[in-house]
Amino acid sequence: MMGEKIHPTQLYECVANLVLFLFLRKSYDKKRFHGYILGLYLTGYALIRFFVEFFRGDDRGYLFGITATQSVSIIALFSGVFLLYYGHERNK
Repeated sequence: MMGEKIHPTQLYECVANLVLFLFLRKSYDKKRFHGYILGLYLTGYALIRFFVEFFRGDDRGYLFGITATQSVSIIALFSGVFLLYYGHERNK
């Protein structure tokens, strides 16, 4: 609607992804096992995307109170955490 104030979610996500990139770049030199950076990326991006969705002003349908994008973010989050856990346990 005209005149309705909305959040600049694209800007929020852009800044958050830049911070995630800088964190991953710093972590790259200290990677502990194969898949470590991917696990960190999946976890970080899933969290960013999940929380940015709360600020969106459009109605894109909800399932149990969360959007489809948040549902995919939850799956990506669990995948990233699993990858980090599995890689850590395998590296012991």
